[in-house]
Amino acid sequence: MKIFVAFIVMVASALLLNLPITQTSYDFRTEPRTDTEPTVTTVAWATSANVVLDQPIYDDDTGTVSILSDDATDAPVVSSYNSSNRQLVVAGLAGGATRELDVTYDIDALNAGVAIGAIIDKTPWFWLLLVLMLPAVGIAAMFWDKIRGRLG
Repeated sequence: MKIFVAFIVMVASALLLNLPITQTSYDFRTEPRTDTEPTVTTVAWATSANVVLDQPIYDDDTGTVSILSDDATDAPVVSSYNSSNRQLVVAGLAGGATRELDVTYDIDALNAGVAIGAIIDKTPWFWLLLVLMLPAVGIAAMFWDKIRGRLG
C-alpha cells in the first residue's frame, strides 16, 4: 500500500509540474496596453521613426511589443527601446509616408507596491520547490516507520 501511495504522490507531482504557474504569474503581474500614435511621419530616405510610449514597458521586454500600421507597405518591428524616456524606435516603415501606429505592450499592473510584486515574482520558484519536495516527502513517508523505529 505504501508503494501505491508513493506512486500516487509521484503522479500528482508530475501533474502539478505541468500547471502553467509561470505564465499565470506573469499574466497577473502585467496587462496589455495599446498606445495609438496618429501621425508618424518618415522622410523619403528614412525607414524608422521614434515613438514615445505613455507608460514604461514591463521589465523592458520588447519581445512583448506588437506594432500595427495603417500603411500596407509598412512592416513595423521594434528596433530599440530607451527605458529612461520610454522612447521606442520602430523600424521597417516605408519612407516618405505618414501613418497611424498602434503599439501594444505589457505594463506593470500591480500598483499596490513593491512587496506584492516581489511575492508574485517569486511564486513560480516556491511552486517549483513544492513540486520537487513532494516526491521526496512521499518516498520518506514510505520508510517513516522504519526510520522512527531506529530513532526510538
